[in-house]
Amino acid sequence: MTDEILINVTPQETRVAVIQQGAVQEVQVERTSARGLIGNIYMGRVVRVLPGMQSAFVDIGGGRAAFLHVADIWGHRPDGAQAAPIEKLLAEGQNLLVQVAKDPIGTKGARLSTQVGIAGRLLVYLPQESHIGISQRIEDEEERLHLRGKLQQLLPADVTGGFIIRTMAEAASDRELLADVAYLRKLWQDIQDKARGAAPAALLYQDLNLSLRVLRDFADDETVRILIDSRETFQKVRGFALEFTPNVVERLEHYSGERPLFDLYGVEGEIEKARYMRNLADAEPPANADGVAFARRQEVRKRQFEGQQRIVGLMADAWRLDIQRVYQEMRSRELRRERHEGGL
Repeated sequence: MTDEILINVTPQETRVAVIQQGAVQEVQVERTSARGLIGNIYMGRVVRVLPGMQSAFVDIGGGRAAFLHVADIWGHRPDGAQAAPIEKLLAEGQNLLVQVAKDPIGTKGARLSTQVGIAGRLLVYLPQESHIGISQRIEDEEERLHLRGKLQQLLPADVTGGFIIRTMAEAASDRELLADVAYLRKLWQDIQDKARGAAPAALLYQDLNLSLRVLRDFADDETVRILIDSRETFQKVRGFALEFTPNVVERLEHYSGERPLFDLYGVEGEIEKARYMRNLADAEPPANADGVAFARRQEVRKRQFEGQQRIVGLMADAWRLDIQRVYQEMRSRELRRERHEGGL
């Protein structure tokens, strides 16, 4: 049961804490400077076609042209026929809907694909495909068959496109799966609507930031309320909820109290505890020190610290909170990998 979700926003980072029965269960952090381009969808313009490299440079804004290889152009090999050369597929000055598959590195621009994949909580939607794939992380063959058959039965007759079933879908209800399908279809329709009148290099879709992913990934029927300590972020989250997750709107609240939100719920204490325990574990005895004596002093310090702190939760929670920071930095790469795990 998820009782409350806290969203703390600063210019440098956004932090989210999940509170369950008064105890901190999870903390995620997203730094503003660390957000990449992976997953973004643009109305690109072809600026140069290179037949010798079978690739093209595409302007998506930002100063550096992005790179598109012929193998990343959807439909370049129709029905198993011989692949068409890139000069037959693209022309300079042509507008093209593209998605970023790899962030820019050094002087190299981003790598693009024309095959679109939009990640939801339980599914990845592939509007240009027609089959249902299963994440390779779901290894049991019976479970894979069950999930594929379940989604096929649930999909409305008018649904087009393909899906990849993510690992989180294993425990999902029919209602949750249908809600994710509806959300992804609405998102794709909005992208198409924007594309019709978009100027070259226009951003059509950006992967959700942490404050919006809360509505997609954490909020459920058991969520009592979602507290946000930034008025600007509250308005953005509310606007997103009104369009995509209207059942959550009434549970959104702007927190304007004098006491910091994470202090009020003891989250800062949990984070400090995680940092302390990590530093304690990483500490090395000084030169010429007695190893046994040093270990004893470390144990005493740990007990003193635990006695002084009024923190709810088990020791494992502190370690998990620290690990979440590392996990958050890896998330974009994992989503990109999972998009291709359906055997595409």
